[in-house]
Amino acid sequence: MDLLETLGEKIPFPWIKRISVVTAGQILAQGAGFAFLVILAWFYSKDEYGYIRYVLGIGTFAGTVVSAGVPAALARYFAKNKDNKDLLNDYFSNGISINLFLMGCTSLILYLIYQDPMLILIMAGVSIVGIYQGMVRGLLLYGRIASFQLTVNLVKIAFLFVLVYVLGVRHTGGVLFIYGVTPILVIVIYSACFPLGLRLRPHRIRKQMVKEISIFSAWVTGSTLSNSALSTFNLIIIEVYRGYADVAVYSVAYTLMIPFTLSTIGLNIILYPKIAENPDPARHRKLMHYAMAYSISVSLLLLGFYYLFGGWVIRALFSEGYASAYPPLVILSTGALFINIRTSFSAYFEGSGKPYISTADSVTSAIIGILVSTLLVPHYGILGAAWGMTIGFLMACVVDLIGWIYREK
Repeated sequence: MDLLETLGEKIPFPWIKRISVVTAGQILAQGAGFAFLVILAWFYSKDEYGYIRYVLGIGTFAGTVVSAGVPAALARYFAKNKDNKDLLNDYFSNGISINLFLMGCTSLILYLIYQDPMLILIMAGVSIVGIYQGMVRGLLLYGRIASFQLTVNLVKIAFLFVLVYVLGVRHTGGVLFIYGVTPILVIVIYSACFPLGLRLRPHRIRKQMVKEISIFSAWVTGSTLSNSALSTFNLIIIEVYRGYADVAVYSVAYTLMIPFTLSTIGLNIILYPKIAENPDPARHRKLMHYAMAYSISVSLLLLGFYYLFGGWVIRALFSEGYASAYPPLVILSTGALFINIRTSFSAYFEGSGKPYISTADSVTSAIIGILVSTLLVPHYGILGAAWGMTIGFLMACVVDLIGWIYREK
């Protein structure tokens, strides 16, 4: 189907309305999350801020190890079977059992390597949130998708102000504790006020269903871990060669990529379950053509804005001390264009039951990106890391395009 012909068709209003609701919620949520990181930069020194971002990066990566695949599997199976309550409870029970096993193994590894309980707490928070979001996404609870992360980030900010201004505590461990505990607390409150109606049934844990979820999860986990590995590796290699101060500067540039994610997040959150619930290839192509046109145009607008005004944005939000984040910001913004393209491809491939293509693009991105960063960071510092990220995701798009062409034949 021709792209211009697709865009000329009327997109159903209910679908646009749902995208708008989710996008608005995610913009507010990520805006609050962005504000949390900016406030941290105000409250703490460069070295302290760099340390906090370093620990959050490692903890989030560990949480991704646990929760990347199972939530995506639950989202897909919930979307396909949303009218079968017994089957939903079975998928829920089997998915939780897998997640708890992975949490236990990952906690042990983290303790043996770092002996830092904060890392385990952050990992647990990321993992539990992933499961919850996977379920509400699969059930297509648009209001819940829109409001949950916003609530989490607003509560984080409130706790941070209480910690610093009311209690007078500025220890970095307090911030890490807030970051790990708050999502779990909000899930408890949401579950009490807005129950999903699911039942945990240990006696329904079955080998065949565990295998089914695990196989799908393995592909998605490989894809997500590869993406996280590149961003986490850059933090590690910058810290090794340049120290926490440069980690802080790079993190500022990386944080300012959030608007790129926000610009397409609602579209891609809806795209995945919509493709999963509808087997019609023609419908898939129409949705993908629309998603790509939207993602590319919005990303180019943001790239142009940062090229012209990025330096001013950095000084206004983070102070003159972070002005050196502008060059890597421009490079990373180019990479963000490729990230948005890749994210839409991923929603298509995973929603249509072909997660191995997303895994292939992510592994390619990670290998090439890490190689480029390894070669460039020792000589060019944070600029080398930015180029590693950008080139890595460019290659991911190349792999996705090849997969798309192959699927269309």
